[in-house]
Amino acid sequence: MSDTDPGLRMAQTRWYDGWSRYLALVVAAVALVTTTVVFLTIGKKLGGVGELVTAAIGILGLVVSLQIETLFRVAERAQAREQYGRLLEMMEDYPSLLGLATRALEASVATWKRTTVGLFKTEVVNILAQAEIRLQELAQGRLRRTDGDSRPMLERFADANAFIQAVTDDNDTKWWLLGSGTKFFELNRKLIDDCEVSIERVWILYRPPAEDTRRVLREQHDIGVTVFIVRAEDPGLDRKLLVNMTMVDGLFLHEDLPNKQGKAVEYLYSENAADLVRAGNTFTQLKTSAMRYEDDHSIDRLFETIGAPGGTRPATPHAAGLPSS
Repeated sequence: MSDTDPGLRMAQTRWYDGWSRYLALVVAAVALVTTTVVFLTIGKKLGGVGELVTAAIGILGLVVSLQIETLFRVAERAQAREQYGRLLEMMEDYPSLLGLATRALEASVATWKRTTVGLFKTEVVNILAQAEIRLQELAQGRLRRTDGDSRPMLERFADANAFIQAVTDDNDTKWWLLGSGTKFFELNRKLIDDCEVSIERVWILYRPPAEDTRRVLREQHDIGVTVFIVRAEDPGLDRKLLVNMTMVDGLFLHEDLPNKQGKAVEYLYSENAADLVRAGNTFTQLKTSAMRYEDDHSIDRLFETIGAPGGTRPATPHAAGLPSS
């Protein structure tokens, strides 16, 4: 949904919000105190021009302060009615949300009316604040889910029309060989054969791959996936690029969000433009640093090193994703 959707417009903050209700009272108090001080200082009865002017100034200050107070009260009421109007507009545009919003508000108000425990009232505010944060994130086209829930990615992956760009690593080998992984593999095959979708996948290798990883790489290459391989320990590779992700048609992103130990603890699903640009740049940089996979010999060449492990690999025709001659 667009950020400019009228049903999701945020209230505009006015310059006097927050302290407006106190300004008029302060002005009135200052006017009264000033008038009183002047009268006491002069010590005369009213009758002269100076005394009349002083009284007029005091009365004028009171009138102005009351007018300001009236203005602010009217503005507050108008702002409240504007919020009510936006709420009604949103409910009319999206009536399916009315029941949920009403019940949530009823439960919140009932808690505040019934409880005498401050902790309960604070928890109501915390829950609503957390809900607002999550909903604002959704309005920006971003959703977070706990690790293991890959259904949204599979559903969106199946709707691919043109191309898929993905990054995975050898720690996912077991997943590719089990139930959900094999289903995902067959979905790759179907998209390539039936829908002519182009799939590019960069494999990050943290170690010389065992036979099961080599098997997965062969099978993906054989069904038409364009496979690239890159060493995680490559000294010229930015470690921030080592992120597993899948991007569909440049419009939808699934990305692993790791903890400090590097283990994926959340999934990010996003159609946010900034996330898509960042993911596209990450994929391009990884692909540029990777070697095009052709067969098992590509892996052997990738792990050929000069000197100690982790040294710079020799240049080959496959470097930077170029096919062999």
